[in-house]
Amino acid sequence: MSFAKEVMDDILKDCHGPDVFYGSEGIMKRLAKPPAERAMEAEQTGRLGYEKHVQSAKPTAGMEK
Repeated sequence: MSFAKEVMDDILKDCHGPDVFYGSEGIMKRLAKPPAERAMEAEQTGRLGYEKHVQSAKPTAGMEK
């Protein structure tokens, strides 16, 4: 997957040093977070067998009334 030059220019327009790029709230962290969250949600859905916030048809251990 690639980004259009205009998109990358817009993302990097305020990058004026390594702290802005790699800092705790830097561009790299902001770019890496959404794909990581989506991957974890997909893995969770695959393991559980249903989407997030959808109630399972059968109760899991410790959730019986």
